[in-house]
This record gives sequence, C-alpha cells and structure tokens, in this order.
Amino acid sequence: MKLILDSWQLRWRSVLFDTCTGRGKVRWFAKRSEVNNGWANKFEGTWYALWKQGDHLIFQVGEKSWNMGSCKCFHRSQGVMSVFEIHRLEEIEFSLRYVRDWLVVDQLDLETTDFFYWVNVVCNNANLQTGLRSQ
Repeated sequence: MKLILDSWQLRWRSVLFDTCTGRGKVRWFAKRSEVNNGWANKFEGTWYALWKQGDHLIFQVGEKSWNMGSCKCFHRSQGVMSVFEIHRLEEIEFSLRYVRDWLVVDQLDLETTDFFYWVNVVCNNANLQTGLRSQ
C-alpha cells in the first residue's frame, strides 16, 4: 500500500511512502493530500514513518512495523547522544542510537526538531494518539 505522508518538519513537501518496503519518495511542492495519513522522516539514508491504519498508529522502519498502541517507547539523551527504543512485552524490538547535532534549548525544541523524541511522546500518550488519528 502506498500512502502520501507529510514530510517531518518540511511541511511544503510530502512523501509517497510504500508500506510494503518502507521506502519513501519525496514529492516536491506537490499538492498535499486532503487527509493527513501520517508523517515520514529520512534520517541517515533510512525512512522512518508514523502512519495511520484505521484506529491505529503504526511506526515503520523498512519492512518492520509496530502498532503504537501495543508498545512502550523509550527515549534517552546524554549530551548529543540519543537512544530511541520500542519495547513489547519487556523485549527490545527496535533500538536506534543517534547523534543529535542540532541545538535543543527546551522540551518544545525536542518535540519539534527530534522525530524520534516526538514518536516517543506519541507512543506513550494515549490522548495524543487519539488526537492524531482523528486528524
């Protein structure tokens, strides 16, 4: 299935995202979809997406995907190093270590500049998930 997702942080472009392969293709200045299907972010050559499937939010990397309603996410930072993890039944199913090389002043900066921190917030906030699914 192919979805048109909003590009994370770059609202003037969108991404044609293939949920079968986990690959995206940037759509420069293309007309936005009437419905918000989710968000995509390309980081260090890999596409990461948070998209809607019915009443669920799905986080996807490559061909692997997780229902945010049945997972617990964790995000830790120490200096410029950050770790984002998805846990299910006490098992780590996904882990990403990355260097955050941009300035972060406060919590709002994190939520608006760090895609993985934002996904962590969404994953652990049922009310936010409900709001995003209804957009």
